[in-house]
Amino acid sequence: MYLFEDAARTRRESIFAPISEALSYSEICKKFTDAGLKAFSGDVQKLYGDVEKVAAAESEDHEQ
Repeated sequence: MYLFEDAARTRRESIFAPISEALSYSEICKKFTDAGLKAFSGDVQKLYGDVEKVAAAESEDHEQ
């Protein structure tokens, strides 16, 4: 909730996917439930993908 209310208030369009109207926190949660990462901007989706790649690589290193 903090992220949505405070940190994202001024940069909402750079964090969340383009939207035609201002969404409430519960609407963003529903959008995430329905669309997954597509609820977020392309930059956030890319960052998440990069984090997953690093985590997968680290997991493979630990298995060896």
